[in-house]
Amino acid sequence: MQRPGELWRRMIFLLRGRRFDAELEEELRFHIEMKTAAYRQGGIGEEAGYAAMRRIGNATIVKERSREMWGWGWLEAFLQDTRHAFRMLRRSPAFTLIAVSSLALGIGANTVVFSVLNALVLKALLIEGPGRVYFVNNAGGPAQSFPNYRDIRDRNSVFESLFAYRITVMSLDDGRDARRVWGYLVTGNYFETLGIKPAVGRFFTPVEAAAHLPGVESAAYSSSVPLSIDDSTATVYPENTTDFRPKNARQPIYYYFSPGYFHTAGTRLVSGRAFTPLDNRNSPLVAIVNRTLARSLTGTLDAAGRRFRMGRDELYEIVGVVEDGKYESMTETPKGAVFFPILQQYSPTIVLMARSRRPEFEVAAEMREAIARLDPHLAVYGVGSLQQMLGLVYLPMHAAVLALGAFGVLALMLAITGIYGLATYTVSRRTREIGIRMAIGASPAQILRLVFGRRVRWSRWGPGLGWRRRLARHAARCG
Repeated sequence: MQRPGELWRRMIFLLRGRRFDAELEEELRFHIEMKTAAYRQGGIGEEAGYAAMRRIGNATIVKERSREMWGWGWLEAFLQDTRHAFRMLRRSPAFTLIAVSSLALGIGANTVVFSVLNALVLKALLIEGPGRVYFVNNAGGPAQSFPNYRDIRDRNSVFESLFAYRITVMSLDDGRDARRVWGYLVTGNYFETLGIKPAVGRFFTPVEAAAHLPGVESAAYSSSVPLSIDDSTATVYPENTTDFRPKNARQPIYYYFSPGYFHTAGTRLVSGRAFTPLDNRNSPLVAIVNRTLARSLTGTLDAAGRRFRMGRDELYEIVGVVEDGKYESMTETPKGAVFFPILQQYSPTIVLMARSRRPEFEVAAEMREAIARLDPHLAVYGVGSLQQMLGLVYLPMHAAVLALGAFGVLALMLAITGIYGLATYTVSRRTREIGIRMAIGASPAQILRLVFGRRVRWSRWGPGLGWRRRLARHAARCG
């Protein structure tokens, strides 16, 4: 371990290295002159200077040993190499730009990937004992009905505590205006189980909107819309089910729709009828299912008039079948969906939908004004086109496109760097040949063909061979 005095001496040498070299050079010259004079007095004569240099030793080795004693040799070498590298980069600005851009893209891409991975996977949750918190799943995933939660909680002999929660939307009114926010519906032991302490205070132990606007062809409202993040699944059984274990259940996504929704949304009715204003709390329970759920519950697409069970007791009559759609993601396989009339069920959220040929910003502004006239304290989450509302659905695809584009640019930069380096190496090896060819009259175009001709031929042959192999593999597979 270096002492403070030695460390200070080396730091001074690092800052005053050139002055030290000059002083060392002067001191070596002085010693050589003194030895030379002494040898001359001893009668050596003209060989006195050589004898003095042999006696003192190799001047370069003496300087290197002195630097090792006074400074950090490895640091000096690193600084020298760094200066040399920067000089070389200044001489080749094109190569420098490509190399720096490639490194920047690579580092940036890795930083983004690690940041996402760290936030979603590696970073521990900000709760007490995150490694001791688990989801209780059923056959369809982590979703549970509240009666199921109470049964599991009351019969639990494994966990210290069980809580339930649901993500939902709420209205936040600060006295000036109301706005829609996302929140949690939780059981009373939610915060206690997670070990969360209150920063201030303590923890805790029907809406319809309509607009008659000019230029609107049709309008409807619903609890949510497909491809939004506000969706849930129901547990349903065929009508003749007697065994209500989870393995016999279907878990379709469900929505509450008003009359006119399918026409407004452009969803095609395959069979049966759509909802009407008569499908209300005073009428029998009815539902509309998509093609996938119709086949799963009844074995046929002609399911109108058939019935299914919601849980053990409630029987719903299927009054219509609609075409399949995308409900959670654009890449999902066909899945079941069931639609209930919103006039028969309460929904804490409402999505108002209007079909119009007018510009969306005009209709959106008038819809917001109409809702404010009906109830100024009614929170409006957002108004815009369906494309804007579903922006979150397209986010993974957009992110994937951007990431692939970034990696494509990185691959292109690396390829350009490689080609540039190969061309530079080729030219350096054939400098004399190129000079002779130019001296005997070769044109610049001929020199370029000489340098890049073989590479261009390889770049043509490579894709050709690749396509030939692919076609041969395809032909063999078809055969």
